Amino acid sequence: MTIGNLEDFAALDPFFRIIQEGLAGLVDGGHFFDLLAEDVVVEYVVSVPGYPRRVQGRQAVADLYRGYGDAMVLTGADELAVHRDPDTSVVVLEYAVHGHAVHTGLRYDNHFVSEGVR
Repeated sequence: MTIGNLEDFAALDPFFRIIQEGLAGLVDGGHFFDLLAEDVVVEYVVSVPGYPRRVQGRQAVADLYRGYGDAMVLTGADELAVHRDPDTSVVVLEYAVHGHAVHTGLRYDNHFVSEGVR
């Protein structure tokens, strides 16, 4: 796999850090992409025009996120809540991210729920 230069993803660093924090002790990996299974499936319940609803594979996720900084730059992430069911290996993360749109400078604040199965 060729994720490439991690500096290409610097605009997403707050997102990467909060996911790593939420999964600390549950999965191994030094970076967000290391936490993903090679055959990961990411489904977006809410999306914007032109953005896929489903992405399969670690490399495909990296390819999708590579251009994120052209449109949006995150400056922080917080409000982390971790919900874990050890019996089913399901982990649900709730969190917020904050930043700004590159072209307009408008503030961006959004709340997310991410679910994963180990």
